[in-house]
Amino acid sequence: MSYNELMGTKPTLVVVSGPSGAGKTTLAHLLARRIGCPAICRDEIKEGMVHAAGDFVAAPTDELSLRTLPTFFEVLRLLLTAGVTTVAEAAFQDRLWRPSLQPLLGIADVPVVHCAVPEIEVDTSDGYRPGLDEIAAFVNAGR
Repeated sequence: MSYNELMGTKPTLVVVSGPSGAGKTTLAHLLARRIGCPAICRDEIKEGMVHAAGDFVAAPTDELSLRTLPTFFEVLRLLLTAGVTTVAEAAFQDRLWRPSLQPLLGIADVPVVHCAVPEIEVDTSDGYRPGLDEIAAFVNAGR
């Protein structure tokens, strides 16, 4: 019998997702500290595997990339079944992640925090619309 069944409660799995460079990892660690729980980050698991492997050449289907996803979800499942609220950070591409995330819905409450980066759409079919001044203002707004 799991901790959750014994206690009659569910931990929370806070899913932090979004595209590369959106600030997911930073937010996940800050949020975990604020809540008082661990942050489990997919890229950090891969970095630990790379460190342990020594000589490593990255490729889209290298052994460590293939092992990272199942390891990430095994760690999450272990923590959640022990009753540990957890922040999980990764890109969470639906087709890749849904099969492994779906079973966790039964053992945890799962709010999703999606990080987005500001963007501007520019029509380049005949010059630039919006104009270059507006594009530059958008770029400089974050400074």
